[in-house]
This record gives sequence, C-alpha cells and structure tokens, in this order.
Amino acid sequence: DVAASLAGFTPPKLDGRPVSVTGWSRDPEETVIVYGTTRDAVANKAAAEALQVAVRQSRNGVIVPMLADLDVTDESLAGRHVLLVGRPAANSVTASVAEELAKDVPVTFGQESATVENQTGTGTAYAHPRTAVVVAGVSRFDARYSVVVVAGLSADATYFAAKSLVGFPAAQVVIVPRGGSPVPILLKPRVGE
Repeated sequence: DVAASLAGFTPPKLDGRPVSVTGWSRDPEETVIVYGTTRDAVANKAAAEALQVAVRQSRNGVIVPMLADLDVTDESLAGRHVLLVGRPAANSVTASVAEELAKDVPVTFGQESATVENQTGTGTAYAHPRTAVVVAGVSRFDARYSVVVVAGLSADATYFAAKSLVGFPAAQVVIVPRGGSPVPILLKPRVGE
C-alpha cells in the first residue's frame, strides 16, 4: 500500500512546498540556466537555448539567463533557482552537486547511466542513450531555492528533456524513457525522515 509506505515521508521543501522539477517555474525571474562544457558542449548549449525559448514562450516573455558551467561561481548562483543542463560527466556544476543531491534524493549517476531508487526500495538502472533523468533538490548555493539537473544519458536525450522541461509533471524525479513521455517517480522514503 503506497500510503503506508509513505507514512512519515517528508520530501525536501522550499517555502513549505515540496521540491519539484518544475517548482522553479513559479519564479522564472529568479532562475538561471547553467549548461555543461565538459562533454557535449555544443549540444548542451543548444539544449539550454531550447529551454530558454520554452520558458520565454510559456512565461510571458521572461528570458532566463544562460551561462556556461565554466563561467559561474557559487556566489553567482546564490539567490536563484539553478537549472543544470547536462549529466555530471558533461557539466562541472552538476558534478559538484551530484553527491550532495544524492543525500536527499535517491539518484546516483554514472558516466552515461543513472540509478533511481523508487518507493519500494528497488533501484532501477537507466542506461539507454535516449533516456534522461531529471531530478530536483534544495540548492546548495542558497537553501531558499532549488537546483534541477537535466541529465540526458546522451546529448540527444539532454536536448529533448531540456526543451520539454516546462511541461513536465510536478515531481522530484522524472524519467524520460528512450525519448518518450516524462514519467514521475515515486521515491523511497529516507530512513529517519
């Protein structure tokens, strides 16, 4: 029974609201897109641009600033929601937050794979190159804001997920399997929460 398994589960919250891959969209003026340059740099920049256009079209012309991972500092990301385009192997900022994010969200990344532990405690590994894992957590740059990682397991998957992000369901983890429709994942409650 899902209700019983979630008893006592408290997802991370910002201003009393659960963290979600789309929570930042309430504050697009306080959001920044950071694309990876470590690998797939051209594709990650194109994905960030597609996300920027999607936000502008869905949020009354708001243009979210876009920066390369090499051009940001922790201080420049404070006071904003941070949308990270590229898996840890492709984005140095994603790599810097992945381990800390995994403490709150049961998602771990490999070079071109990801494992998500669902609410039953089962870890599902994703390695198909057209799959993307999108995960949200409280930002380490400023705990009043969220960080969202758009981690395609290939450049193509990152692009597809980034350009579609504004239409995703509100969940802390969303899987985009093999270029298909986004699927929200019910997470396993953390021990002691």
